[in-house]
Amino acid sequence: MIDAVLTWWRQRTTREQRLLWLLIVIAVPILLWFGVVRPIGIGWQAALDRRNTAERDLNDVRALAEEIARESRADVRPSPGPLADTAKAASEAAGFTPLRVETQGETAVLSYEAVKPQAFFAWVAGLGKRGLVVERLNAHPNADRTLAASITLRRRG
Repeated sequence: MIDAVLTWWRQRTTREQRLLWLLIVIAVPILLWFGVVRPIGIGWQAALDRRNTAERDLNDVRALAEEIARESRADVRPSPGPLADTAKAASEAAGFTPLRVETQGETAVLSYEAVKPQAFFAWVAGLGKRGLVVERLNAHPNADRTLAASITLRRRG
């Protein structure tokens, strides 16, 4: 192979050899730039972007965790009266009429036939301020973009 290249090289005139050397001098840095340096730089930037995104996400999660911890430490007094009545009143105040309300020991189970997901989960997130804790939540999608849901609540304490 080397012999074939040397034979080919020797067959070139001096002017052609100089032009080929010039081509090599120009082509090698270009190939190194676009074949090595540039891909490494792009990969480095992508990794840095992923790291920065992950760091922002982590800070957001920490802020949310602090907010949740603050809310859980807040002085919340449970509503007086039977748990089922308190839970039903809280549900109806938010605009959700339960299909069924059952008391099971120290918990109350509320069942809904069709609730809008965003409003329902916003209400569930605010139950802690009323002194109620969600023990179990089951939700299944309906055909009309609503949820069939069942939520088990107990008093905080």
